[in-house]
Amino acid sequence: MERYAIWLITGKCNLSCKHCYASIYRNRNELSLKDIEKVANNLKNIRVKRVGLTGGEPTLRKDITKICDILFKNNIIPDIQTNLINLNEELIDYVKEKNIHLYTSIESTKKEIQDRIRGEGIWKRIIENHEKIAKIGISFSPVVVITSLNENELLELVKLAYNIGARKISFLPLIPQGKAKENWNELKPSTKSLRMFLEKVNTLADDIKFNVHLFCMPFAEYFRYSEYISVSPCYDEDVIDISPEGDIIFCDVLDEKISSLIEDKPEDALKKLRESDTVRISEERKEKVKECKNCKVIDFCKAGCPARAYLTSKDYFKIDPLCPLNK
Repeated sequence: MERYAIWLITGKCNLSCKHCYASIYRNRNELSLKDIEKVANNLKNIRVKRVGLTGGEPTLRKDITKICDILFKNNIIPDIQTNLINLNEELIDYVKEKNIHLYTSIESTKKEIQDRIRGEGIWKRIIENHEKIAKIGISFSPVVVITSLNENELLELVKLAYNIGARKISFLPLIPQGKAKENWNELKPSTKSLRMFLEKVNTLADDIKFNVHLFCMPFAEYFRYSEYISVSPCYDEDVIDISPEGDIIFCDVLDEKISSLIEDKPEDALKKLRESDTVRISEERKEKVKECKNCKVIDFCKAGCPARAYLTSKDYFKIDPLCPLNK
């Protein structure tokens, strides 16, 4: 059984996006290369084969290529999540040479919306850098946070990703943590718009034969029928989230330390995750969230995103407030 890890290697960022939940990590300590080697070795020992390096902005670490080399040495393939702002020729050459996949950021097809979310002048730089990496053959996939500002152009974003040569596009709805918590009332997408998108994206994906990944919204499984659509559950025992300090956390939104890949033996760290109260609660949601008991995707969805439910109600057994099936 192969595993995938999502590793926040830094909390630092060169932007201050209105929808960012990872801003809670901004002042956190980073691991040294020595500790990164230890974590990488431990990940290899629990059969992690691929790691998504995220943050913050991972490319702000001057040793980002050394981190990737450490992962490669442990037979782990790194991906990098980046806003593309810090992209330089040296890093571009390295990513190209090593065939590293980039997860990039696009929030809108409109300059004024993108700049409103990420900052003045960002739209132009993001589009130019997408065109640059596409031209030289670097593999990339945009990631879109769904908010009230872009909820009516999600299908257009699928077309944009397809037209600029992306491998796929991923969407996740806003989660009220960090900066996104401060702006929740302004940026919260409507369930009506979400439903409309989920009902129509299957047809579009089929028509253009383009992969669309939906995560942090397991209720999307209710609408899925296209082979080009994939939906992630909120908890998957084959996916591990890792904090900047090398801790295993239930998810990078909640930032709840479960175990340590520095202090614990790797199998023990994984066992602590499987046996944690948070995992137990996430499994119990399908029995205890009464609105969801008769839903046809309850076994997969488990009442939606537990983080979004908890952060909006302080109760893990409330329904995901963005579920478009909740009447």
